[in-house]
Amino acid sequence: MERFSDIVDAVNELPADDQFALAQLLKQRLAARERSEIVKDVAEAKEEYQVEGLKPQSASSIMEEFRDDA
Repeated sequence: MERFSDIVDAVNELPADDQFALAQLLKQRLAARERSEIVKDVAEAKEEYQVEGLKPQSASSIMEEFRDDA
């Protein structure tokens, strides 16, 4: 794999329109990766919720329970 600095230098050789297109493509791919991670996290949380038999709680009740454990 090329070094990061080599890649940056290669991008600098591209015309401005190509640099912009590359930047847009990278932003889209990063956003898609983040969405995938969120979907994975939500699926894991749902599974944990069902397996553990957890019940919805208010933020104040969670904080109260946290304080009691401390």
